Amino acid sequence: MVSYVHMVSAQWPMLGEECCCRVPPWTSYPVYLTILVSYVHMVSALWSMFGKERCCRVASLDLFSKWIFVNISSFARDTDCKNWNVLNCLQYLKNSTEFKFTSDSKQDILDAFVKVFKKISESSTNREKKKAKKIHDSAIITFQRKEIHEFFDDLDKEFSD
Repeated sequence: MVSYVHMVSAQWPMLGEECCCRVPPWTSYPVYLTILVSYVHMVSALWSMFGKERCCRVASLDLFSKWIFVNISSFARDTDCKNWNVLNCLQYLKNSTEFKFTSDSKQDILDAFVKVFKKISESSTNREKKKAKKIHDSAIITFQRKEIHEFFDDLDKEFSD
């Protein structure tokens, strides 16, 4: 893992103090080095196009979306398809990642969830394809269920404590 200090040290000459200090701490512990490398290239490009203030906000959000996608993909890979469902996936994200998320992240999680299971439904074994297609097709409705709202409400309470 790359530490926050190393990441900021590497970005400091390129981005400057204000930008590096605004990058949320959870972005400093990427699971895969490729995410960090693409992040640095992306921030460099955004910096030249939009300036320091805007590039940091966009880059942080993009990294968060990638991180969610990677972790939902891990959930699908590490979990038997019989246990694939939204609530289990959310529980997996909560327990297996270093970052905290709240109901503000709900749409990002839904988008990544739909992408992952669409991809699986197009390229896996028959059994997994059927299950992934069913999950993909019902994801938006499932995210509106009471137990999903309760899950995010509990996360918000934990975050505010």
